[in-house]
Amino acid sequence: MEKGPPSPVANRQQTYPKHPRLPKGSKIQKRPLLHPAIPSPRTSSSSPKVVYVSASSPFISVVKRVQKNLAAIQARSTGPVNLRHPSKDVLQQVHEGVMASRKGKKDGAQEEVILKGTGKAIQKVLALAAWFQDEAQNQLGVKVVLRTSSVGAIDDVIHMDRDNKVERKEENADGDETRIRRVSCLEVGISPR
Repeated sequence: MEKGPPSPVANRQQTYPKHPRLPKGSKIQKRPLLHPAIPSPRTSSSSPKVVYVSASSPFISVVKRVQKNLAAIQARSTGPVNLRHPSKDVLQQVHEGVMASRKGKKDGAQEEVILKGTGKAIQKVLALAAWFQDEAQNQLGVKVVLRTSSVGAIDDVIHMDRDNKVERKEENADGDETRIRRVSCLEVGISPR
């Protein structure tokens, strides 16, 4: 019997070592994921516009939040328009502002709104991406890009006594144990065309 090439999974190095078994009477308590502060839609293009989606986020509310951020991106991309003393046609000023902002972007990178979801929320983020992709073909004129990544989550190991009560050890505070686990994350980048 001939052996084929080894599977890519067998060749892949494990980047994160496997955690040791928990001691008897211990359990893991998960901490919430850490997120940076959410910037206002009107902030500059240097700060990323991220919308975090949970499994219980209302669909239409997320759609409206993304549309609001997209409208702010498009308003910023037009550049300054002089309406009091227009030396040129207003449409010509808007066109020149858009072209100047596109030239200013390096490597063709455009400002985008990013939807992020982990765990159960991945299904909702994927549904939102499909909705925006469908709308992009119909009327919105947006570009949708899917990316996968992983984020680190911190878990605490809690030691329990025989009565399932948490042992309190004030004198040994450095005996607390934390673990980092990797969580899959789906990112959807939505940018105006």
